[in-house]
Amino acid sequence: MTFREYGPQLAGRAVYNKAKRMEYKKLFTLWLPAVFVLSVLISIVYIFSFKDVTFLSPAFSLGKGGFWEVILSVFVYSFGAANGLNLVILACSLVLLLIVEVFSIIRLFKLRKTEESGRLKMLFRFLVAQAVGAGALLAGFLAVLAVSLGAAFLYGYVDLKMSLKEAASGSVTNDEEIVKLIQGSSSVINVYDSAGEFGMVLAKRGLKKKDKLTTYEGIVLPLLMKVAGKDAEGRSFFIPSAGGIVYTNFTKGRTEKIIIELVFNHLKNHSNPAISSRFEKTRKPAVTYLDDQAYAPYVKKKRAEINQKTLSDFQDLIASNKRIVSECRVIDADNAKLVAEQESDYRQNCVLQVDYSNCGEFKLNIDENKKASREVADVCRENKILLDSQYKELEQLKADIEKAASSDTEEELRELTSGLYFPDTKNIYMKVTPGQGAFAYLDTLLHETFHHYSGGGSELPTFLNEGLTDYLTYKSFKLSDKEMIDVSGYFKEIQALLALLEKIPESELLAAYFANDAAMLEASFKKYFPEADYTIFLSKGDSMYRETYEEIGSTFNLSFWDTSFDHPAIRDLRTFLGLEPTRFY
Repeated sequence: MTFREYGPQLAGRAVYNKAKRMEYKKLFTLWLPAVFVLSVLISIVYIFSFKDVTFLSPAFSLGKGGFWEVILSVFVYSFGAANGLNLVILACSLVLLLIVEVFSIIRLFKLRKTEESGRLKMLFRFLVAQAVGAGALLAGFLAVLAVSLGAAFLYGYVDLKMSLKEAASGSVTNDEEIVKLIQGSSSVINVYDSAGEFGMVLAKRGLKKKDKLTTYEGIVLPLLMKVAGKDAEGRSFFIPSAGGIVYTNFTKGRTEKIIIELVFNHLKNHSNPAISSRFEKTRKPAVTYLDDQAYAPYVKKKRAEINQKTLSDFQDLIASNKRIVSECRVIDADNAKLVAEQESDYRQNCVLQVDYSNCGEFKLNIDENKKASREVADVCRENKILLDSQYKELEQLKADIEKAASSDTEEELRELTSGLYFPDTKNIYMKVTPGQGAFAYLDTLLHETFHHYSGGGSELPTFLNEGLTDYLTYKSFKLSDKEMIDVSGYFKEIQALLALLEKIPESELLAAYFANDAAMLEASFKKYFPEADYTIFLSKGDSMYRETYEEIGSTFNLSFWDTSFDHPAIRDLRTFLGLEPTRFY
């Protein structure tokens, strides 16, 4: 081909390349930025306007990293908490993907008309276009989320600063005065675990009283409180107009009184009459707070004392029964001797020679004594069997206590428990953990207090006792079923309980719980799940509990310590009960 023939073709390709660059420029400088800005505006409107958040100040811990690590932690948590916002941003990101896809398809069609490209080359270009589209989707999602949340956090910081003075007016900071206000309250006090004076803004707005919150109210503002850090003085603020308290830190010997009164306030003013009436009728438990290092040895010592008392009481019972058996043997021997003497007398005076005129009556008397002697002998044998079984129980009890004492090291007690209730002494022991927020103390103490008002639940299956206790604890804070599972340490036990609640009325389960009555629980189960074997159900539940909490020592068994909803063990339990295998998905 001569230059004269090839020149026009080069000129045409130059024009084509210029047009292609213009199209790319229009895509990246006009269409995508315009959709991005529109997406950010839509997301910001959603953050401030649409109410789909059902919780406030979620459980979230910022570590001790640098500034950018903290920012990244907040961003990641915001992403996980703002489900509704994520869907909105995802929809906007799909629009970005659609624009890239449309542009790519148009480009490919034009290339087919202007170039004689092979199929492999066209396929390669198509795959590149898909990769660009996927990148636009991911980059658009992250960028819109970051910019919209960043704008919301910036606005929130200014909002807190400007609203602080108004919120602080009329707040009470004297601990003793706060305790009196809580004790005198006829309604539930809302608790805000926040940072210093900023927390008063949340309380002033009464966000805990709302069923639904915007992303800004329920996520952005609480996370700003977390970033601000705790109040070193551990001051508490009471907002009378909102009936709420801002609890910023925990100071042993000073602020635990507030936590205790808040728990009693929740029980006294509980929306369920069965709970509030129980609080009025039952003596309050004694609550002792112990430092982190003192907690484990003290609890271990208390357990040892209680176990020793249990052994001592059981040994006293055995000694008492041993005396009864011994006395019974003496009585049985005396009865046997009396009957033998009477029979000998009867034979001598009524059979061999008739010296008695009332032999018939004498015979009846002997028969009655023989019958009474046999009954006494039967009672003696039963007492002896009972005594033998008690000796075996005593040996088993000793073995169980020794096993528990050797397996529960002080380190494990520190790591795996935050509070314990002892039914024998009706005492609650709470562990003071440095830096722990108020809500953690509140829900732990409320959990242990429910154990107190249910008699410890010693007669109920452990997995249902703990599941019911945590269910009542988090329901007191108006958490949804999914939120309960998300924050509870007994996440599987709560799911097992929720499975029962699909058929058994809550009132019946609570009646069995507060009465500490295993027979009542069994009757309800058989009434509403007639096709399921109660013994197998208990076996499945107990196995689920033991695999997670008892057989793993100080290191959690990660295959069972899985906080996902509808855990495999729960799916198996639900299927056994004749329910749908999954509830949440």
